[in-house]
Amino acid sequence: HCFCLLTVAVSNEMNEPHSIRLAGPWKRSVLLDAGSREEEVTCSMPRSLADDVAADFFGRVEYRRHFNCPTGIDDDTPLAIHLKKVIGRELEVLLNGMPLGARDLVDGPSNYDIQGQLQQHNELCIRISTSDQTSLRNPAESGLVGVVTLEIG
Repeated sequence: HCFCLLTVAVSNEMNEPHSIRLAGPWKRSVLLDAGSREEEVTCSMPRSLADDVAADFFGRVEYRRHFNCPTGIDDDTPLAIHLKKVIGRELEVLLNGMPLGARDLVDGPSNYDIQGQLQQHNELCIRISTSDQTSLRNPAESGLVGVVTLEIG
């Protein structure tokens, strides 16, 4: 596993959240009906399913990324995972195997509060299901098409 060290100064003059872009490396897998994975590849984000699989892909994909806890934070530091834009029939987000939330018919941003949940080494997992209606709307744009960030503060 590749763990990236994140160092953050959490105080700033305007008390605005600090944003760390989780661009990559990500591991993308196609999830099969039996719960197994097929075709794991390394990629960076953001990325449409048309870039990874095919414009007419219908099914489930999983994106996983490992990262270390940023230095200079504690359990009281406000933290959130922000997905700028996700398009799909279903979305499920997990941190270290624990569900952060699930949504149906996703078309836009999605935020997840993770204050007090980071460990020294972390795995973020994002699962997206698409359907023919999702891809027919815009075949070139479905999946995790916006940036993924860790928001601090």
